[in-house]
Amino acid sequence: MLEKVINERVKVLGPNHPGLAKLYSRMAHSYVSSNNLRPASKELSDNFDHAEYFIDKAIVLARNQSNLQNWQLGLYVAQKGNILLERAGYGLHHVPQRAIMLIEQALKILEKGLGEQSPEFQITKTILARALKEKGDCKLSTKLLNQTLSWFEDNLPSDSERLALQYESLAKSQICSGLYDQAIESSNLALSIYDGNKEYRKSIIILNYQNGILNLLQGNKTEAVRLLRLADGESNENLYPLLSEIITQDLSYLVGYSGEPRSFETLLEYRSLLRKRRILFQNQNAKVRLFYPGIILGLEALIDHQTDSVLGIDKSR
Repeated sequence: MLEKVINERVKVLGPNHPGLAKLYSRMAHSYVSSNNLRPASKELSDNFDHAEYFIDKAIVLARNQSNLQNWQLGLYVAQKGNILLERAGYGLHHVPQRAIMLIEQALKILEKGLGEQSPEFQITKTILARALKEKGDCKLSTKLLNQTLSWFEDNLPSDSERLALQYESLAKSQICSGLYDQAIESSNLALSIYDGNKEYRKSIIILNYQNGILNLLQGNKTEAVRLLRLADGESNENLYPLLSEIITQDLSYLVGYSGEPRSFETLLEYRSLLRKRRILFQNQNAKVRLFYPGIILGLEALIDHQTDSVLGIDKSR
C-alpha cells in the first residue's frame, strides 16, 4: 500500500518533491521491519537492498531542502547507517566502518539542528554505541551509553521497557569491556523493570543466567549457583529448548565446581562443550544470539586455568 501511495504522490508532485523523503524513509523502515518479523526469510538480503535504495532516495531529496529542515537529513543519514548495521546483525556482512561514519555524521547534523538533548540525538547516539560494540570498540561504546543513560532515565517512565533495553545494552558493552561488576548492576536495573511480568520471562532468564556466569568469573561461586538455579527454575525446555539446555549443562558443572574439584576428564569435556557453544554463537546472527560471546570466552579462560592447574602448568612464570 505504501508503494502505491508513493507512486501516486510522484505523479501528482513530481519525483523531486521534498515531501517524498518521509515516504521513502517509511518505505525503507518497512523493509527492515519485515526482516525482523521473518528473520529466516529467503528475501532477507533483497529486503535490505530495497531499504538502502529507498533511504538513499530520501537522503538525496533531503539534501536539497532548506537549512531549516536540515535535521531531517540527519535522521535519514542515521537510518542509512542503522540499515547497514542491521544487515551486519543478520550475519550478511561484518559491521562496516561506513555505517559508523554515517551515524557519526548524522549526530553532527542532529546536534546542530536539534541539540544534544533532543530524543533524535540521544537515540542516534545509542545506535552508534551498538555499532561500536559490534565493531569491538567496547570502551567507547560503554562511554556513549553511560552518557545517554541519564537522558533516558529522566525522560522515560521508571517501568519503561525502552529503559530496560537501555540497561541491557549497557550491560553488554560493560561485559565486552570487562566491567563485570557494573554489568551485573545494569542487568539488575533491567530485571527490576521486568520483575513479575511474564511477557519478559525469556529476558529475565537470560539476565539471571548472565549475572550467574559473571559472578562465577569474579569468584562468587555461591551466588553464581543461586542465580543459575533461579534461571533454571524459570526456564522451560518446550518454550526455550536451547536456553534450557545451556543452563542445565552449566549448572551441572557449577554445582560440582563450587563443591568438590572436578575431574580432569570433566574439565576437558566441559571445555569442549563451551568451544562448540562459542562457535555456534559466533556463527549466529546477532538478532537470535542468546548471549554475548564474551561470556563464553570468560568461561573458557576459567576452565583453561583449571586444566593448567591439574597439569601443574604455572603461567605466571
